[in-house]
Amino acid sequence: MLDGHPTMAGRRVRAGRSPGRRARQPRVAPGLPPGTVTPRAGARPTHVVVRVFGPDACTEHEIADPAALGPLREGPDCLWVEVTGLADPQAILAVGRAFGLHDLSIEDVLDPAQRPKTELYDDYVFVVLRTLAMAEQVESSPLCLFLGDRFVVTLQDVDGSDLAPVRERLRHGRGTVRARGADYLAYALIDSVVDHYFPVIEAFDDHLEQVEDEVLEARGSDPIDLARLARRDLQTIRHAVWPARDVLAALLRDDVARVTAQTRVYLRDCYDHLIQLQEMVEASREVAASLLESYISRVGLTTNEVMRLLTVIATIFIPLTFIAGVYGMNFNPERSPLNMPELDWYWGYPFSLVLMAVVALACLWYFQRKGWFGRAR
Repeated sequence: MLDGHPTMAGRRVRAGRSPGRRARQPRVAPGLPPGTVTPRAGARPTHVVVRVFGPDACTEHEIADPAALGPLREGPDCLWVEVTGLADPQAILAVGRAFGLHDLSIEDVLDPAQRPKTELYDDYVFVVLRTLAMAEQVESSPLCLFLGDRFVVTLQDVDGSDLAPVRERLRHGRGTVRARGADYLAYALIDSVVDHYFPVIEAFDDHLEQVEDEVLEARGSDPIDLARLARRDLQTIRHAVWPARDVLAALLRDDVARVTAQTRVYLRDCYDHLIQLQEMVEASREVAASLLESYISRVGLTTNEVMRLLTVIATIFIPLTFIAGVYGMNFNPERSPLNMPELDWYWGYPFSLVLMAVVALACLWYFQRKGWFGRAR
């Protein structure tokens, strides 16, 4: 088990669904004005939790009216507003208005196919990452993060289990996240997402080894489908990990005023983790790319073994067919003593069978001496 999700071991293709296709995410209708906020199909109910924290304390409560966030910004403490579930676009717009977030940013929040990126605005930094989770397949979902003056706003449609370690550190005062400000909190959230990539990729690698064994040994009825599923999951992982490196690189630039020099030190460590993750993904990619080739090679090898066996059998029967053909010519021995004298022998028929058996055994002995049996194993 991984964070409450089942591993991928023993996964099979669902009936009636092509293993090479993933369900398409609904997109915004073309032609709408920029910044138009549309409800997200299939989104979870929206919950807004605000955490007000300083060096000595952290208070946490869920709010029903996002307009109440405005007065909280007037205090000296930092805020973390966590929005889980994106079914209510009006509530999300209200959160955006409370913190002065641009409508284009809110539009990106509601886009389920949003790619990882970093955008710099006058009053805040907008960061998008993609979280990874293990289920029947590798699932990816965008996490949107806004970093401003003494506030961090996160929005995602999933349950937010990737951020659970940071919540616990804030609640119990572990580490220095309370005392270091909003930019360090943003780093801690990003780092938590990146750290959760490791167990997902490691579990995928374990699953990939099982798929490789099944493909090479041709176990089961769908080795090609398993290989295609593995390559599709790897593509999902790659689309989350690779762009995240550019996100961190943008935050490490000196012109990002919202990120202090002290926090950049920690971001560089997170950047190193992403490089390590990319190397893991590339290693898995090479294995996944060779799965179909390995299966085709295995099928070709099996076919060659069958053809070799059939060739051996045919080669043995060629001289036997020749002997039977000679005995079947039926030349009359009464017309000439040279015409098939064996037909009048008392032991003629047993002699022909013994001759065929000797020839067949001689062929088998010759093939064995040449090493033609079992060479391809």
